[in-house]
Amino acid sequence: MPKIHKVFTIHYDNRDYILLLRDITPIFARALSDSQNSMKFYTIIFFSFILASSTYGQNSLLTNDRILKVIYDGLTSMYSYDFDEAHEALDEVRKAYPDHPVTPFFEGLITYWEHYPLIPGQPEADRFTALMEDCVSKAEMMLNKDEDNIEGVFFDLFGRAFYVMFWSDNGKPGKVFPYMNQMYKETIKGFELKDVFNEFYFTCGLYNYYIEVYPDIHPVYKPVAMLFRKGNRYKGLKQLQYCSGNSVFLRVEARLFLALIYLNYENDIKSAQEYAASLYREFPKNPYYTGIYLEILLYNQKYFFAPIILDHLSGMNDEFARMLTHLYNGLYLEKAKHENEKAADEYRLALSLSKKYGAFADHYNAIAWMGLGRYYKAVDKPDLADNYYRKAKEATSYKFILNDR
Repeated sequence: MPKIHKVFTIHYDNRDYILLLRDITPIFARALSDSQNSMKFYTIIFFSFILASSTYGQNSLLTNDRILKVIYDGLTSMYSYDFDEAHEALDEVRKAYPDHPVTPFFEGLITYWEHYPLIPGQPEADRFTALMEDCVSKAEMMLNKDEDNIEGVFFDLFGRAFYVMFWSDNGKPGKVFPYMNQMYKETIKGFELKDVFNEFYFTCGLYNYYIEVYPDIHPVYKPVAMLFRKGNRYKGLKQLQYCSGNSVFLRVEARLFLALIYLNYENDIKSAQEYAASLYREFPKNPYYTGIYLEILLYNQKYFFAPIILDHLSGMNDEFARMLTHLYNGLYLEKAKHENEKAADEYRLALSLSKKYGAFADHYNAIAWMGLGRYYKAVDKPDLADNYYRKAKEATSYKFILNDR
């Protein structure tokens, strides 16, 4: 079972901040490419499937309450970076359903998080894509017998989605297009579940929001978006907000996406911070979630607690966490301490560590390049500054990063 962590909610500057007890102790005696968000989105839908399954009892998995609870607990452990417990859950699922698509799908999720971030060429990345292909193959066998089988639809859709997500995250869009037509058809089927199961306000909200907003930011996609079901930006936000306050198991996950949306698209960093705080509290060992909270604090100019979160992040035995630590420490040194030389050194270290992640690290590289651009602008080297600004613009479209000059 996931471990429970004591927390403090500290009120400062008219806002609440969530801090772990183990974060407080050392101080007084150490958190969005849309493509990465998609990974979290599809993992969350797996939660929806588990919870919704009792409503649609079509075969043994859907009615096996014991295994469904094992899967749910295993996923919670996975998010919490308690991988021993997650693998124990996987072993139970494999014994119960060795030939079902749930088994490779569940193993694929664990593989993704245990070796996050996955990069092409890694043995773990090859394992991940093979597992998702196996999941789709097993789901197609179910659909060949019954095209409306809810398990077949679900695992066919999300096996494909994870496969697409992996290549999209790593800057390989050519791997994506062959899967989009089938994924769209099956996504639309999910709208039918909203009125009978409130958790699906989450999926409807994301679709309604992104199908409208993303083409506005990336006009090249507008002709393609016109071929799909129309969305509604504000309705999508309201559906996500409804889910965050009225669902049982998806409240934290809905808050994650609201945090990312408010940060990346709505230019409302204060609202993003509110949603990110619970994420940090719920999954404190997850470097990605810790990084989200820290990034939002720094861009919201809430520097008082940044050293606490940085100390927590630096204590993680994880190379990705080390890259994030240097990056956000650079941002903290620059913005809060005005130690520009030290900040520039931290940005360079982060960029050096991010090379192994390739296109996956574009979001983080953009933050570092903008920081170096500001540094060289301050020391009167405008050509170098413009070069780094240009690099950042090529890596991200997020205005909260690019407008910070």
